[in-house]
Amino acid sequence: MRTARELMLGYIASTAEQSGALFANNGTLELPCLASIGLPPVLEVKQQFFGHLEARGDKIARLREAIDVVVAAEAIYPNGLADVLAKRSE
Repeated sequence: MRTARELMLGYIASTAEQSGALFANNGTLELPCLASIGLPPVLEVKQQFFGHLEARGDKIARLREAIDVVVAAEAIYPNGLADVLAKRSE
């Protein structure tokens, strides 16, 4: 059995796929700050956001984050992705 520390270190030192595999089948990712843009603060099943940190020594070598842009557009713009596409065609 892995400790919470080992799981957290594995989560931040792995690829997104490897990090996802560390979650239980009913595991959740809680990001309370998402409530400020209208998204639920607890995400289940469908991954909408991920972060990956690589460290070298005592410094961050790379921090990669991604969010499902469709979900973000739906939360930010009144007409969701349609507003983003309309802006791009201007």
